[in-house]
Amino acid sequence: MVLGRAVAVGHVFGAAAGLRETDRLREVVGGRHRWYAVRGYLHGFDGDLPAAATAYAEAADRATNLVERDHLIRQAARVRAA
Repeated sequence: MVLGRAVAVGHVFGAAAGLRETDRLREVVGGRHRWYAVRGYLHGFDGDLPAAATAYAEAADRATNLVERDHLIRQAARVRAA
């Protein structure tokens, strides 16, 4: 999965590098909920909780699977509460 690389880059080189990797992938997978979910994770990893909550909420809005959508809604709520 190409988004897994962005997470790995974020863990090795820092969240900003991972976010740049997702920017590079925007044309390929940018409209999918997982792209937003990965950005939410990376923003949270970087400590930018408002950006993480926004990305998770956008991912939830785009998710077509109810279980994934509910998980993303909980993630957004979790980072908002932190």
